[in-house]
Amino acid sequence: MTKGKRQVPVFLLTLLMASFIWSFGLVPMAAAGDTQAVKEDGRVVVAKVNGKSIYEDQLNQQVEATLSKFKKYGKRKPSPELLRLKREQVLNQLIDNALIYQASQTLNVPDMDKRIDKRIGEIRKGPHASKLEGRSDAELRDSIRSQIFLDEYLEKNGIARPAVPEEDIKAYYEKNQANFTAKESVKVRHILAKAGEDAKPEEKEKARKRIDKARQMILGGKDFAEVAKEYSECNSATAGGDLGYVEKGFMSPEFDKVAFFLEPGRLSEIVQTKFGYHVLEVTDRKPEGVVPYDDKVKGFIEKFLQGDLKRQKLASHIQDLRGKAKIEIFVQ
Repeated sequence: MTKGKRQVPVFLLTLLMASFIWSFGLVPMAAAGDTQAVKEDGRVVVAKVNGKSIYEDQLNQQVEATLSKFKKYGKRKPSPELLRLKREQVLNQLIDNALIYQASQTLNVPDMDKRIDKRIGEIRKGPHASKLEGRSDAELRDSIRSQIFLDEYLEKNGIARPAVPEEDIKAYYEKNQANFTAKESVKVRHILAKAGEDAKPEEKEKARKRIDKARQMILGGKDFAEVAKEYSECNSATAGGDLGYVEKGFMSPEFDKVAFFLEPGRLSEIVQTKFGYHVLEVTDRKPEGVVPYDDKVKGFIEKFLQGDLKRQKLASHIQDLRGKAKIEIFVQ
């Protein structure tokens, strides 16, 4: 990166594009012959936003990423008209990103170095630590610094977490109840003695004896959960065999046939599936119907509506920034 010509970090070139899609405010590219190529340090400039350049290689990179889905799904090469449209859309998205980036740089964010160190530490301990490989410390800190500026800017302008009125959440639930229905489900726990379809006869016999012993222990008065922890070969063993609420069709047909006809509190006979041998117990049953408006449903709807409101607010904010900016287009 040339000193004195700080560019929008690469991650920002895709961050907003991945989260927000505009359907308005497009600046058309110049018609053929209207402009001449502009170059800086050997790079072709496709646009300038308040004097800051966006380069052709940046545009091509993002267009290629956008069109890669065509190759992924085996679709034919995009037509010239589609390619032109995509280039126009991506350029406008890059302009929007540049506007937000430039606006965020005006903030005074305290303790920046400490915040950068903290975020790097969180990334290194998290599941995406591999993304740090191959990046210099300066590049990494620059990207995270820009991300912190962006987070602060969106928060300051009421865009990051817009409040969704309670009445809007309830109205959405009532209007879309068809989308909040659940199949019949049972809360079930089980014990599994593994014996897959390819298991040898002696292996199946051993598994059968294991599950029969576990069942007899429960019938004899031992706690189901304790037996499951000792005898079950399913990942649910540590939870006492608890599978939670299971909808019809989620488990194998042999399992469902027993689970959805077993009276709550009763221990099943031995059930054989392709995984092996089970004994199970139903502890609760929920009939098919509309999911009640509880905190879980409310939180789900609120998050969905908040995302939609965030996109609207950001789109409106960028339109305001565009109205105050000097935007120059140098490509056809």
